[in-house]
Amino acid sequence: GALLLPVAWISPRLEIAHIAEGAGPEIDGVLDESIWQRAAAQTVLTTRYDADHGGDIPVEIRALHDGATVFMALRWPDSTRSGAHLPLRKTAEGWQLVQQGFAQDDEQLWYEDKLALMWARSHGLAGDSFQHARRPRDADPAPRHGRGYHYTDEAGRVDVWHWKALRNPLGTLDDSHFGAALPPQPGQRRYTAGYRADPAEAGAIVENWQWFDAERVLPRRLPRDPAQLAAFSELPDPQAPGVQVDWSLEWAATQPYAPELDTYPVGTLMPSILVRDHYEGDRGDVLARAHWNEGYWQLEIARSLAAPGAFDLPIEDGMALWIAVFDHSQTRHSLHLRPLIVALERP
Repeated sequence: GALLLPVAWISPRLEIAHIAEGAGPEIDGVLDESIWQRAAAQTVLTTRYDADHGGDIPVEIRALHDGATVFMALRWPDSTRSGAHLPLRKTAEGWQLVQQGFAQDDEQLWYEDKLALMWARSHGLAGDSFQHARRPRDADPAPRHGRGYHYTDEAGRVDVWHWKALRNPLGTLDDSHFGAALPPQPGQRRYTAGYRADPAEAGAIVENWQWFDAERVLPRRLPRDPAQLAAFSELPDPQAPGVQVDWSLEWAATQPYAPELDTYPVGTLMPSILVRDHYEGDRGDVLARAHWNEGYWQLEIARSLAAPGAFDLPIEDGMALWIAVFDHSQTRHSLHLRPLIVALERP
């Protein structure tokens, strides 16, 4: 009969080269430091399986460590630097969210680019976290996008580092995890089973609406100076090559919504993302910054090798790593089945 080998035996290794203390790169997404030549490049071929977004996305990854911190550089092709996240548009009936799938937790057009790294001790498929088309409990809501949930038992928690283009200026990514599935909460717009953000003490990216309805939303805040909306005078083509404007506003440059302030004419466009500050606490303990240039994203990341928080995993020999690319997509992403297996170079 056929010989079945454990996934770890046939998975590629991610060699994390050792460097001197203090020799690590600046986390700016430019990848111009010569120290990166110490790291062997590993290319992971991730694949999109859905009909509308089929095809492969190769992701080149390099990694370094100085005994205390791991540094990572990732590079992948993307013809469009997407930043048009669910714009708001003024209509005769009020404000409306420009969306094509968000109501089903499956926005595939009006979303920013993202990339996720998933770390697990288990070498099983997706760290044994993906439950295809299953609900944790019969009473839990079925996934509106029809593709299942991520959840584990607590012993099998998976660490998820989620970089998002509109959070890029903050200098940290969104540190999250897959754990045990929580029950639905009253008033919860989207049920995510075991996927949730790590705790944050301060800082936030806030959606600029008070509740979601596919027909009409009420903004949380309006610009203090209407001239701030000059950069958002028309909707971009989300799939046109090149650079899109980032559809976000600084929280401090806005004011609470009031009907008497809402004098904007029909057809006005406004970002639906409000940037307050970088995350502090467990949710913000992974430094990250990306740079898009000539059809490629380049992302640099740094975090302690040790787990800095209760929901994090340490980076150590034998850890499994998966990479997923979200091309202007909320939940649909590319994937690969065999994980990278971490091997730390010793001094």
